[in-house]
Amino acid sequence: MMKTRIFRLVGILVLVMSIFSSCEKKTDGERVLANELTLSDSSVELSEIGETYQLNAIVKPFEAENKTVKWISSDSDIMSVSSSGLVTVKGVGVVTITATLISDSSVSASCEISFVSDKIVGKWVSKGTVGMSIQFNGLANPEEGRFTYDEFIAYCEDSIEKSETDEEAEDFKANISYAQQCKLVYGAGCSLDVMQQNRLKVNLGKEGLVCSDCSWKANDVNEYSIHFTEKWNTPRERNSILVLDEENNNVILNLSPEPELSHTWFIVFEREQ
Repeated sequence: MMKTRIFRLVGILVLVMSIFSSCEKKTDGERVLANELTLSDSSVELSEIGETYQLNAIVKPFEAENKTVKWISSDSDIMSVSSSGLVTVKGVGVVTITATLISDSSVSASCEISFVSDKIVGKWVSKGTVGMSIQFNGLANPEEGRFTYDEFIAYCEDSIEKSETDEEAEDFKANISYAQQCKLVYGAGCSLDVMQQNRLKVNLGKEGLVCSDCSWKANDVNEYSIHFTEKWNTPRERNSILVLDEENNNVILNLSPEPELSHTWFIVFEREQ
């Protein structure tokens, strides 16, 4: 009987020791570490500002201990991504969303997400001086500082005759000269070719000059920022605002929206059928 108890006790001790040995071995030498990362999608197309899309990270082996990932957007102005992989559309364009293992930066996976605004993609043609107007900034009543092209030319010509100094007259002559240049560049013959994937082509005036470094992105519903370099005489960068008027099937280009400027030109474009 005593021998039987001793054998049982020894067996229990051996079992306990084997369990501790197994746990110690797994903890010190055989921890299961993540070595593979994929995403739920490799490419996605979204269609609205404010739209969200959930990306999921799949880490293998499934029993790995270090499965936490970090999410990064290649352009957070176009699309942001949360710590859980939720993507939010903020502008037009294409971004790469990347998930990386925090414990091993060499393990990562990416998804390309694009947003194209079908509302504005297409060719828009200037309505000429009929659709051109100028707004003087800093006035208490903005409507008092708004002129059509023809009204502005007549106002400047009248002001030249009433000028009390040569300097004052020269200022109004300069305004007429700039207005005529805007007419030549952005009047009849000017078109905006708005394409997908954040591309924009601006054809200026009857000379067929093409701007360079063109891009566009959505700021809000029906409002877009467009950037281009105006190649006319001296190259000039334009950071303009384009507003879509769906009711009239027009877009209105706010050529120089900077508030510190004394005035800005607005040009109306019609969608080419």
